[in-house]
Amino acid sequence: MPKISEAAMRAFLTFLDLETYLQAALDWCEKEGAASLEEVVEESTDFAQSLKLKNLERKRFEKRAQEALADSRKSTAPAESLADSRKSAAPAESRMRGVSATWVLDVFPAMVKSSTGKDSPSFIEIAPFLAHGDAGIGKGKVCPRDGMPDSSIVDALFSEGNSGRSTIFLSWVWSYKVLDVCSALARWLKTQGTNASALVFIWWCFFTNNQFRIQSGGTVTTQDLCETFGDQLKKVGRMLIMMNKYRDPEYVKRIWCIFEVHMAAAESLPQEEFDELARGGLDSLSNLLSSIDTEKAEASVKTDETAIKVLIKSGAGFDRVNELVEETLMASLTQEFSRALKAKRLGNKSVDANVAAGSGGPAIRQLKQTTQLSPEFTELVEQLTNGTPEAQEKSAAVLRSLLFENAENQREFAEAGAIGPLIALLTTGTPKAQAHSAGALANLAANEENKVKVAEAGAIGPLVALLSKGTPEAQAHSAAALRSLAANNGDNQVKVAEAGAIGPLVALLSKGTPEAQERSAGALANLALNGENQVKVAEAGVIGPLVALLSKGTPEAQERSAGALRNLAVNEENEVKVAEAGAIGPLVALLSKGTPEAQAHSAAALRNLAANEENEVKVAEAGAIGPLVALLSKGTPEAQAHSAAALANLAANTWENKVKVAEAGAIGPLVALLSKGTPEAQAHSAAALRNLAANEENQVKVAEAGAIGPLVALLSKGTPEAQERSAGALRNLAVNEENEVKVAEAGAIGPLVALLSKGTPEAQAHSAAALRNLAANEENEVAEAGAIGPLVALLSKGTPEAQERSAGALANLAANNGENKVKVAEAGAIGPLVALLSKGTPEAQAHSAAALRNLAANNGENQVKVAEAGAIGPLVALLSKGTPEAQERSAGALANLARNAEIKVKVANSGAVVAAEALLKQRESQTAQRLLSSLIAC
Repeated sequence: MPKISEAAMRAFLTFLDLETYLQAALDWCEKEGAASLEEVVEESTDFAQSLKLKNLERKRFEKRAQEALADSRKSTAPAESLADSRKSAAPAESRMRGVSATWVLDVFPAMVKSSTGKDSPSFIEIAPFLAHGDAGIGKGKVCPRDGMPDSSIVDALFSEGNSGRSTIFLSWVWSYKVLDVCSALARWLKTQGTNASALVFIWWCFFTNNQFRIQSGGTVTTQDLCETFGDQLKKVGRMLIMMNKYRDPEYVKRIWCIFEVHMAAAESLPQEEFDELARGGLDSLSNLLSSIDTEKAEASVKTDETAIKVLIKSGAGFDRVNELVEETLMASLTQEFSRALKAKRLGNKSVDANVAAGSGGPAIRQLKQTTQLSPEFTELVEQLTNGTPEAQEKSAAVLRSLLFENAENQREFAEAGAIGPLIALLTTGTPKAQAHSAGALANLAANEENKVKVAEAGAIGPLVALLSKGTPEAQAHSAAALRSLAANNGDNQVKVAEAGAIGPLVALLSKGTPEAQERSAGALANLALNGENQVKVAEAGVIGPLVALLSKGTPEAQERSAGALRNLAVNEENEVKVAEAGAIGPLVALLSKGTPEAQAHSAAALRNLAANEENEVKVAEAGAIGPLVALLSKGTPEAQAHSAAALANLAANTWENKVKVAEAGAIGPLVALLSKGTPEAQAHSAAALRNLAANEENQVKVAEAGAIGPLVALLSKGTPEAQERSAGALRNLAVNEENEVKVAEAGAIGPLVALLSKGTPEAQAHSAAALRNLAANEENEVAEAGAIGPLVALLSKGTPEAQERSAGALANLAANNGENKVKVAEAGAIGPLVALLSKGTPEAQAHSAAALRNLAANNGENQVKVAEAGAIGPLVALLSKGTPEAQERSAGALANLARNAEIKVKVANSGAVVAAEALLKQRESQTAQRLLSSLIAC
């Protein structure tokens, strides 16, 4: 099979901004046998899982990979064209081209000096020489966007391989100096890994826009602005902010830069900031953010400035844009701030060397290293308490960003005493300080130890208060904080509920901002992990709003709402309520259309709902089976596990569903998961196959799909749950006579016997049942594998189910095998079997009677032992009061006992004849008639 070339895969990953995953991608292609990039994209979920992408990377990958696949299918070009740009570009492709970072660093500076005679002019100065004019790089070349002479720089460079599909969008200022820009770009590329420059193509307006056309005249309309700096930025998916300095920077005074940051914030794109961090620490950062004033920002072209300001004024407004830009820059700059302070901290480590002498041995040097909090970090904490209101706002905001997904900072700031001041600001701070403090606490509480500290410090009450009384931002951040506190912490789940959070959180599901809705749903999902809270949350009226968000909420809100409904539906009453509220349809829709996380939560919710028999039918009728089957192959590991569990529940009790699930193609993927799935997926897949194999036709299909071998392997190597369910699946498969042989030949008997002693109670019961079915075939050497002793032990010590099935297994072992009759009796089975005739479940009584019947057949010694063990009375009682099966088997046992002359008298005197005659009058079964006749004849 042909392989995808390394060059093609490198180009493809560069297009997706995932070039650092090259080796992992090539390994996956080798393993899966992918021969084209189209195959890779079609299996995008599995591919993304194999690369272990972060959340943002995964979402960007899945979106852009599908776009690439759609583009390739519109073209007659082969699939490899996903990675290799075509020689002639469509206008849309041309507008998405970026300049090669390698070319900018290696070639461009010399070209600038040669054209202008200056080492480092500004981009404004070099534009007439290189971007347009008679010597422009694109002069005379046909522009693919309009077919006219004179093109952009990136179009001119394309044939030489020095431009390509943009991997990042640059936000900058034209007045920057060329060498300053190249220096900053080189430093940033160093942080991106080896050979990064060869993989980066930058959407850079100087190079990407056709400057010839701009110079030829014509105003920029609002629609043009949205097209260029909205759609293009969104398509690239990632933005770099280049700032020349932190003290009074030009960047925040340019309307184009502010507009780009605003658009990035609106699209929630990841941003990065690079260039040297000024030495002023927090003050510089605070002054920078305070200087943002969109209304005063300028553009060199007045028409551009006017158009952008009209757009902003008619939309979000200047104040809101200022806030968005401030928050967006804050998130980017504090990352750089944190890196700089961390680097600075490396010089603040003290090492204590202590020498300890061992007894007669060499000296041992013990090094103890402690890390000191940097002065800048200490300043942040101090400002929370002692700073001006504005300083408190800024400090809390910086802390919020520094703490986001940074485990080291979360630990160090908690140890530095940040928790108390942040909690104080929840009540005494300005509205902005309250919001930022709640956000900071949300990030702090991502650390497991900090969850306890934040709760014990008294944060829960003030956070609950902000859910109702805070600004929209404070409400959203407070919901996030409560969500973090309640995650994986049972004590906090109780405390948050007792503090009155449930009602306000439910209210925010309907009345809050999209962010507040998503975070409130997440908080309620975590609270509903507690059994008592499941009732409280449902009683607070949460189910309806959560169901509404499944369809109308943001993708994140859909994920969290599905998760909340999943947890609520663990409660049996809630199973009914959630279904009655109309959740099933939207949950089914999310299986196909939701994010990977929404798919997983929806599958889990449907799994829990389908534990209710009425819901089994409803979920299937809503069309869930097909999408669940699809997720078995294409979903995330979590989605695969939950989908398998949902299918297991759907096939548990409804015979029609057993057929539908099999016909939908579930068996093959379920079998595959037995070997390749997570431990949870293996267990749930075994359960699904167990339930499907209760159907006779499915017993054949499951075996033919190759399930027996993996199921046998799980008996030894699987989790306890997988062992239980695999034993159950083999039990059902072995009902089929051909499968009896296959299961035994696959080596199942030994592991099943081992589980009789070492397995969980459920595994013991299923293993006993499997051995019962296997022992129906005389050639299966169940006794030789040592099964008799453990089966006898379960007659007394096992669960009721294990007792029933062990008795059935012993009955089959003793059915036609003279040696086994002796072994079973000698193993001490008769006494426990007799006891079960009176004390066992109806099924145990029937199987015990069968076992005693078979032990007494043609074995005089056993006939005496059974009679002496007191079996006659209970067997006679079952003739009248037992189930039909118990009556028939008791009659058979008594008939076999009566073959002994002495015992015949005892049977006759026990009232067996009267009971048998009464039963004969109502029994139409020929077998029962024959058994009863033989007894009467005694």
